[in-house]
Amino acid sequence: MKRKKKPSKLIDPRNVFQLACKFAATEQYVRSRDNPKAGFMASPSMVLSAFAIELFLKCLLLLEGKEIDRIHSLNVLYRRLSHKQKRRIEEVWEQEARPKLDELRRKFGLPHPTDLPNALVTCARAFEHMRYGYEDPERQVFYLGELPTILWRIILDILPEWVEEA
Repeated sequence: MKRKKKPSKLIDPRNVFQLACKFAATEQYVRSRDNPKAGFMASPSMVLSAFAIELFLKCLLLLEGKEIDRIHSLNVLYRRLSHKQKRRIEEVWEQEARPKLDELRRKFGLPHPTDLPNALVTCARAFEHMRYGYEDPERQVFYLGELPTILWRIILDILPEWVEEA
């Protein structure tokens, strides 16, 4: 006999947004030019950024009336968003983040895709891979540093009254 799935506890998207903002703000502070150890803290900074992205994506899913679970895969969370929301995010990514990444790609020959859907696949498990970087340094790939701010702004476009909490 198949067990019924327990109904998930109602999660307030506002609480998820607030937590995401805290992680994003901490990451920005850690990598600020005022921090003399910013280079030393690059990997932990990327973990914070990846987690902020995860939380912002979960917030957007909740705002769409969808359930969330304890997954960390950024591309899976992104794929669950409505097509309209993904298009909106990709438009901003294309205007703001991709040109910077394409420039880095030209300068340094970076081999990773710069379009958002494929970048999310490449960096899907960054939260995990960066935390356990000592196990396989080659799997430490993260170049979505612009995405938390993009997602933050998109959420605030939906709910501008949340700006006071950000």
